[in-house]
Amino acid sequence: MKYQSVRRLLGAVTLLVTGIGVAPGVLADGAAIISHPPATTPGLLTVTDGSTASLNEARAPVTSDVGYTAVTSAEADTTSGVLGGYAGFELEADATTVQTVIGTPEDPAVSEPKIGDTLAVSHATSVLSLQATVGGDPGASGLVTVLLQMHGSFLATQGVPTLELLGSLGAGRVNPASPLDFQVFSAALSIFTNALDPGVVKADFESSVSGAGGTTVHPGAAFELVSLSPANLKAVMALSFVATAGDQLVFSVGMAGLAAPEFDPEDADLSGLYDVDGIVLFPDFVFDDGLIDVFASAGATDFANTGVLSIRLAPGLTLEGVDPLLANVVTTVPLPGALWLCLSVVPLLGWRRRS
Repeated sequence: MKYQSVRRLLGAVTLLVTGIGVAPGVLADGAAIISHPPATTPGLLTVTDGSTASLNEARAPVTSDVGYTAVTSAEADTTSGVLGGYAGFELEADATTVQTVIGTPEDPAVSEPKIGDTLAVSHATSVLSLQATVGGDPGASGLVTVLLQMHGSFLATQGVPTLELLGSLGAGRVNPASPLDFQVFSAALSIFTNALDPGVVKADFESSVSGAGGTTVHPGAAFELVSLSPANLKAVMALSFVATAGDQLVFSVGMAGLAAPEFDPEDADLSGLYDVDGIVLFPDFVFDDGLIDVFASAGATDFANTGVLSIRLAPGLTLEGVDPLLANVVTTVPLPGALWLCLSVVPLLGWRRRS
């Protein structure tokens, strides 16, 4: 039996967000991205340091000819390190949408995640990037931890909409004196609810570290689910790694929200885990014929209040550069605190589903 499947939209957003951290200038220093039917390309606004990227702050709605109304907005402040956004929709009547094939267990030839243009999804993404050089005495090294405090809510005003909130952290470290001494770190936390388990909020967490020796799960990534109440979602995620004075660092931090209509659970086959080109995929929804029945519904993922970036350094290290974020988000952690940060990630390792 062949499956047609798709990674959640925010899985693709994760790649985008973490990719900024290793490709400076791709989306400047801050970016706001919104996408919804019937638009064929996402709205994108990039800004440089000292500015705020903001799209559709007034939350003006857009309605398609099939009775799908979307409200999306996104904001990223490159001075304060604050991220915000909103993704909402209303579908007036039941409909059928099409799912794009990305590969199957039997035929993994198409392995690049793609989203069908006809899939009625509203999403908003806010991204910040930061570049700096590690300062300190020659040879000094210690822990660098980038954190994202996430706060948002799910609003289900009709039916059982598909709602998701994603936080993403990315960091790149390179020793300019030895270009093969580099590492790329990433972590993503997804909080979601859908018709497979109505009224229940769940979470996924995954992490990785890549370098000259390959890619593996990063033991320095951690998260805490403070509240999974739909009206008061709270979580903290952290990405820690060791850096040495003189290292060049690039950080990327993003939050995204997704809102899509309620789908028919009878269409879904969760036989799910399979491998495509060596990458294990965790599709939420797997459909036999590529067709998804969706029902009249309405809802939103609201993270306008907000995501907050911070960076903590071990004593003896500084971050040097001209980015205004350095003055507002970087703090030095006393030694016991730095040690606690290092040890606290141990029981939270891995990338398995957690609910």
